[in-house]
Amino acid sequence: MYHTSRWSIRTTGLLLLTLAAPLNAQVQGDSILPGDARLHPEQIQEHTATHRFVQYGADGPVEVGRLSRSVERVHHTADEPSILVSMQFRNPTRSGLDIVYLDARTLSSSVRYLTAPTGMTTMYQLDGGLHVTYSGRNGQRMTADTVLSYPRFGGSSDLVLASLDIPQGATVLIPEISGSASTLESSLIMNAVTYQGTERIDIPGVWGGTVSVFRQVRNNGSSVTYFIAQDGPHLIRQDFFTAEGERFLSWELAEYSNQRIRYGS
Repeated sequence: MYHTSRWSIRTTGLLLLTLAAPLNAQVQGDSILPGDARLHPEQIQEHTATHRFVQYGADGPVEVGRLSRSVERVHHTADEPSILVSMQFRNPTRSGLDIVYLDARTLSSSVRYLTAPTGMTTMYQLDGGLHVTYSGRNGQRMTADTVLSYPRFGGSSDLVLASLDIPQGATVLIPEISGSASTLESSLIMNAVTYQGTERIDIPGVWGGTVSVFRQVRNNGSSVTYFIAQDGPHLIRQDFFTAEGERFLSWELAEYSNQRIRYGS
């Protein structure tokens, strides 16, 4: 069960914080929660990578932007070993920054910072609760609090899949906190993911090798196919499909480095 605050704000591409009636938040089916024994966070490797966004329409595939990402192992505080995921989207007219701290032992999302032209949304998941704050560039500031009945992932779907060990054909439910939902209520999602097996991908001059293929089905019927490598940069390609099965967007690896990120002497 969870409740949201009375605060209500509208942001562009971020969260609308609204009052919601209590909902049944029980996990059903074969679910994967943060810390599940089938997750192996130690397999996630540090790396930097750039993916190109390709949109599909009447004129064929068109690159519409790029996403640069780094994955580092850090301590958020002295007692919090974390995986820091820093992502920046950019195209000729706009850019955005998405920074996520994951618990290095469970992959639970602890803190997430999302920026947009209108302002910044901060999401804290801590001690069974979710706290969301929106700070607008116009000085507006709103908050909402939610009590969660179990911890969730968020901002790291491909890394969760890179650490997941399930047999081919198995389907599991993965609870997440979406950063692109239009309401706080709808940001608490449960996606069904099926491990479909392996195949080979070759991106000339960039990367080639065997990937694990996962298909994620969302509540609205749309789906995402992930092509995940065992080693960094893990996410090689990601295809987005409408509920009717039509591909409309892809992320494809364009460049990467597996050099360990070091600071100091």
